[in-house]
Amino acid sequence: MPRKPLRWKKAQVVGLQHDHEHVPTPRSGYTLTMVGVNGYLFGGLDSSIVPPSASDGLFCVRLSEEVCEWKRLGTPINEAAPLARWRHTATQINTTAILFFGGYHTHDERLNDCWIFDTITLGWTRYEWKFSSFLECSVLARSSV
Repeated sequence: MPRKPLRWKKAQVVGLQHDHEHVPTPRSGYTLTMVGVNGYLFGGLDSSIVPPSASDGLFCVRLSEEVCEWKRLGTPINEAAPLARWRHTATQINTTAILFFGGYHTHDERLNDCWIFDTITLGWTRYEWKFSSFLECSVLARSSV
């Protein structure tokens, strides 16, 4: 049976309740991690700021074929949250959580921290390494093989 040809289709992209404050500004070096039908965009080098600098913005986009809707997610006051960053990594670690690691806070300040974002509670948890360094971790891993 012949396959249907693949086609690109441009979806309408809007902010929550058509508010542009919910749509991310132009940026690079961000992460976008899918959890179900939602994509979570975090950080990046925000080019709408002069000079461009790291962002701690967190957004959720609900994907659909017709309309993709962005929503800015805020961190509650007095709750721990990661520093603004760009060129970091992010990985979905279970059905509701994303692990973020490292990146740059400024052009010469590299980060070596790890955070977990819960997509249900919208809360951040700092993940503490069990090893004092990656070198110690790699030596232990090689010795246990």
